[in-house]
Amino acid sequence: MTDLHLVSWNRPKMTELVIRTIKRNTKPGSYRLVVLDNGSDYSTQIMLQGLHENGYIDELMVMDHNAGLESARQV
Repeated sequence: MTDLHLVSWNRPKMTELVIRTIKRNTKPGSYRLVVLDNGSDYSTQIMLQGLHENGYIDELMVMDHNAGLESARQV
């Protein structure tokens, strides 16, 4: 099984499109999607929580502030 890691920060429409595209185009059970939200606004966090609850995201981690891309990659 492959882990796919996605760092998000705001841009909810683009982020949702990426997550739904991964789900639609990837064989079920062949990957695990881990999303790290890098301090996005409330609407983005709610969207991500909904996708997590509906099985699109396997693991969702939410940071309380934007630490930058390099820091987020180290989490």
